[in-house]
Amino acid sequence: MSIKVLGVFKLNSKITVEQDIEMAFWMTQEAINNKIGINLGGNIFSGWLSKNNFDRDEMPYEITDDPLDVNVDLLFVGDGKRLIISDQVVNTGESLLSRMNRVQNFLEKLLQHPLAEKVILDINIEDDEFETLECKVQNFSDTMIDLYKKEENWTSDIRLVITK
Repeated sequence: MSIKVLGVFKLNSKITVEQDIEMAFWMTQEAINNKIGINLGGNIFSGWLSKNNFDRDEMPYEITDDPLDVNVDLLFVGDGKRLIISDQVVNTGESLLSRMNRVQNFLEKLLQHPLAEKVILDINIEDDEFETLECKVQNFSDTMIDLYKKEENWTSDIRLVITK
């Protein structure tokens, strides 16, 4: 099963289309700086976009493994889980903690923006049944590691509301 991570960057005020475009370039650069793929706008998984309505103070996004992929199977797979992509076993050699630290660094950058209010991450959510947790951005990695331990290194179906 593929892992999907979608979210909303919630701003403290509405922005113009021009600001939206600049924000998209900035978010993309911050994702690249942390070796994370990101989809914005019409490039986001359409099944999720169609279930949500967004206002001018919300930037929906999708985190991916890299610019070539549509999932986060490598980024969000639990330590010790066997991952097969295109009939090949894949092991990046990077621990879950290291990968979650990259995601945390990205989220910290987002929340440092002057218009930032909070970040929402939907991890593996396919229906209306999921748990919602809140955490501070500096605790994101620890929160994720705790969730993986609780789920025996499987990826949780969870919504995280992340604040400064």
